[in-house]
Amino acid sequence: MAMSPKMTCDETEALGREIGAERRWHEKALQDSLLLISRIEKVNKEHEKLARNNKVLLEYIGALKDLSSPTTFRNDIEDMIPVPHHASDLPTLKYRPQCQQALILEPL
Repeated sequence: MAMSPKMTCDETEALGREIGAERRWHEKALQDSLLLISRIEKVNKEHEKLARNNKVLLEYIGALKDLSSPTTFRNDIEDMIPVPHHASDLPTLKYRPQCQQALILEPL
């Protein structure tokens, strides 16, 4: 039966310091990894929030574009107000001092 050689006191202390240093290195690596994971989760949450806000804004912009498009506007008011097709069809502005309103739209 083979026996292992005995370590001296100095060798045992050196081995203990080496093991302690490795343990501290692994603790630091684990702590850094956990911090990185935490930051990644925060960035992902912020990205998801921004993506949701972006979607809402794009829908809002699309709705505004639909409301302001000439075709939609024309279709909405077509029955109420005749839409001029030529410059000669446009109303003119005239000043009438006898009226309470200074500017009145009148067809030519």
